[in-house]
Amino acid sequence: MKNVNGLLILSLGLLSFSSFAAEPALPNGFIDTLNATYRTPSGSASATEVGISGFGEYKNPSMTLRNENGLLVFKFQENQFELDISMLGVTDAEKIDLSALNFHNDSENFFLSVEDVNARDTEFNTSLQSAFIDCKREKRYEDVADDLLSACLKNSEIKAVSGDFSSKTNSFYNVFDNETLGDEFTLSDLNIAVKNGKLKGSFKSNISKGVRVKLEADTSYNVESREVTVKITKAKASFLDIRKTIFKELGKLEVEGLRVEKPFIYFTID
Repeated sequence: MKNVNGLLILSLGLLSFSSFAAEPALPNGFIDTLNATYRTPSGSASATEVGISGFGEYKNPSMTLRNENGLLVFKFQENQFELDISMLGVTDAEKIDLSALNFHNDSENFFLSVEDVNARDTEFNTSLQSAFIDCKREKRYEDVADDLLSACLKNSEIKAVSGDFSSKTNSFYNVFDNETLGDEFTLSDLNIAVKNGKLKGSFKSNISKGVRVKLEADTSYNVESREVTVKITKAKASFLDIRKTIFKELGKLEVEGLRVEKPFIYFTID
């Protein structure tokens, strides 16, 4: 079993938009109150209304569903659309339950919210409650990674009331004294705001023994070099400065494209 500082999950979360590039472009349109149930290899879904470019506009459609490593493929009659929800921690799971998912994507912003999502497999269980991400665009890019990274690392808001992740292959420890917490990482009251590349965030977790962790960073994405840059300027759990812990643990990771040069974190997209 591998020891993991739960704070690394959030640190790497700043870079996780790169995983969205599962399709050439995000679908334009909206989805209102989508509920879905998936059990390998297929599932079903319904929504109060769907209006997706190339799919059409329907009220109360009942759809079939399949999961392609976090890329959900919804089909209604002869039409289908794809929605990448890997940003919600859902990838190649055997069981997925989604409640009240809302999606909006146009030339000005990308928005995704969910009341409850739960994904389960033999090795892990992840859940997220009352969460949303809202990214404002200055320019539209065809590639999903370029599009979302350039927008979300410049101007965005991310919130979640609570979340939980457990894994049979990892154990977690807290940031104060490295006390092992077992195989579960919990999160509550997550708030992240990025304005003109200035990130301010806070959350509570079992890794901080319920103490609020506060983060500040400068974030940017270079479309030409396809590189994310994060400069962590503040990371505190109560009175404790935990920047050293973050850089130490990130430096141990063997992740392709990840480079740590204190106070900077760089991540290059393939």
